[in-house]
Amino acid sequence: FVLSQNLKSIGEFAFFECSNLTYVELYNNVETIGNGAFRNTNISGVVKLPTTLKELGSNVFWPGMTKTNYVEDFDLTGNPFLVSENGLVMDKDKTKVITYASGYKVDGTNYQTSIRVAETVKTIGISALSYAPYLTEIILPSGLTRIEDQAFESTGNLKELVIPMSVQFIGYRAFNGWKIGSRLTFECSATYAAMHFDPEYLNGVSSKTTVVTYNG
Repeated sequence: FVLSQNLKSIGEFAFFECSNLTYVELYNNVETIGNGAFRNTNISGVVKLPTTLKELGSNVFWPGMTKTNYVEDFDLTGNPFLVSENGLVMDKDKTKVITYASGYKVDGTNYQTSIRVAETVKTIGISALSYAPYLTEIILPSGLTRIEDQAFESTGNLKELVIPMSVQFIGYRAFNGWKIGSRLTFECSATYAAMHFDPEYLNGVSSKTTVVTYNG
């Protein structure tokens, strides 16, 4: 599917659930892509994003719960506003994770199971690392301050996620939908978490599937 060369913006959920859509070509005029624009489509492989793209919304290429083919990487060659690294799309200064290629392969061969987020990152964006089925380990930076809504939702094969002491905000259902045997560890105390985090930060976390501990 090839979009108009004159197109500068793709609106929210523009192609939501267009299941026959397996490929899209975006010309170098597009500056913004809204939330969920290509959500629940069947786009896979390496997605070339425009060099003019300044804003990429959340859940843009979210694959959906029943998918078996995923975006393997994002090509941001020549883009001065965004960067791609180990499947992660971030702002040019690498302070915010915007999205992740759920099917990212190490050396183009094996699915990535462990990822270390850059130490410069301060924010994990909305749904940025949600539904990444092959990840079993995510190492967060020591200076991370914000975890937005649904940031790790349904990344169900994680064995453990350690939340650094530096985190000051955790959004709604950030850890929802994990599988049995997962562990969520906070470096802060339970008292600190209750005082500083959104009351819904553990919404969707079940004691039947996830062990939650506080080390502060």
